[in-house]
Amino acid sequence: MAAFSSHRFILVSRSQYFRERLQSTSFALPTTDENEIKLPSPPFTPASVHFTLGFIYTGTLSFSHRTFDLTTAFHIYRAAMYLQLDSLHREIQARIVEEMVHGLFHAFLPFDQYEKITAGRWGVGGCKCKQCQRRAPRVLEFAMSPDVNDPILTRGAQRALSGMFGEGWCQADFANLPPKTRSNLVKGVSLRTNPMNVIPLLFAAQAALTKLENNSEAWAEEVREMVHTVRKRIDDTMCGNAEEVFEQEEWLSILERDGAQFSDNEKVGWVMDSLIRGLNDKNAGMVYQTVVSAILLRADPTTGHTVLPMTSVVRASVERARLEIARWIGRKNRWQFVHAAGGFEEMDGWAVKEISDEIDVPVEALLAPRPASGSGPSPSRSGLTTTGPHRIYGDSDSASISSFHTGSKSRIGKEPTPSVHSISRGSVHSTATTGRPGPRRNVANSAPPPAPSATSRNQPAARLKPILSSRVQSTVSQPSNASQFNIPRSEPVV
Repeated sequence: MAAFSSHRFILVSRSQYFRERLQSTSFALPTTDENEIKLPSPPFTPASVHFTLGFIYTGTLSFSHRTFDLTTAFHIYRAAMYLQLDSLHREIQARIVEEMVHGLFHAFLPFDQYEKITAGRWGVGGCKCKQCQRRAPRVLEFAMSPDVNDPILTRGAQRALSGMFGEGWCQADFANLPPKTRSNLVKGVSLRTNPMNVIPLLFAAQAALTKLENNSEAWAEEVREMVHTVRKRIDDTMCGNAEEVFEQEEWLSILERDGAQFSDNEKVGWVMDSLIRGLNDKNAGMVYQTVVSAILLRADPTTGHTVLPMTSVVRASVERARLEIARWIGRKNRWQFVHAAGGFEEMDGWAVKEISDEIDVPVEALLAPRPASGSGPSPSRSGLTTTGPHRIYGDSDSASISSFHTGSKSRIGKEPTPSVHSISRGSVHSTATTGRPGPRRNVANSAPPPAPSATSRNQPAARLKPILSSRVQSTVSQPSNASQFNIPRSEPVV
């Protein structure tokens, strides 16, 4: 047991606790057992008593060249509370935040001010070094303990751990937090999962899963489940807001570099995998359209050329994802459920036509009026849903503008057929064909895009965006027993 000698009048004048304990004792009395004060350990360890007494004498913790670690800081914090030293409490709190965990994501700022500084972006404005990753879970556990209950440290630690989602969660101290605390952190990250933050969050999730890949410990499995929960929300946000996501700076910078950085191609693969995982009957069609229009057909605003050249490895990854999305829609007649969910209704005509060609289903079937609520798709013997009049977009089967198809096959399970336009490398390519063998499928009021005359990669593309985005409807109705769709050209267009 360590013993420390001190002046009673100093203790009485600086601490309410010592004043109550020593005010009835005469200062003239010699040292006796009555003048000894026994303090509980913890928090009163030799190190914490040394710094506490030093603060009582000098008013600062910088009275010597000695330093203390995070555990001693927690002991000093509790000692300040025990001895009712408010000034010591404030100083040790500030030192924990600023020195021990490098600001702990601005713990002293209330929510509205923090949001104003960070503009709602995830994980910015804070330190994510290895030391902070190790210490943040300990700070949160300490701050939420019943005898401490510090709202400032709690707020800062929760902010920091939410911002450290990813590799910062891959440690036993984090996994040992109470289940309710970990659940709240998952919810906090999920609330930050919006189009502005979804790409960096996805990269953080993949980094965590990679780090945990070969770890079979029990705590690693718990963290892995939490990361998967957040990633599911990321995938849903990615697909539900694909157009907005692909306008974010993090994504545009990857396209502009065209895989120049070592990790760019891997990151593009992560994004495409996220799109595949997040597909559902409602969003699949729009995801396909966005992949083509916002990535494969994106033009450089300064040169007019497509951002991704035909030889780009990034383009190859995106093309594979485009084909996989089409396969997803066509697999086991899933397009019928996409149709029933209204998944084709908001799409541009060129994109519907391209999906039609990829899955070998007539455009008319994809755009047929949906059945009444509660009744599912009713395929006919031909495999098409016959539901009466069909709404048709204004692109013909020879006028689809689509992605740059660089693979050996332009349709799922089919050999490629000649494209309408033969465009030189670096220009926009259309994969629309003149139709499959058999009855010709016509789409009302359409015309193919003009073929560009450029023959050099340095020549600007003739058309860099999908055309005919407006929807054109046809009044043609289909007989109930029809097995194929023939639309007279003479029908009026509404």
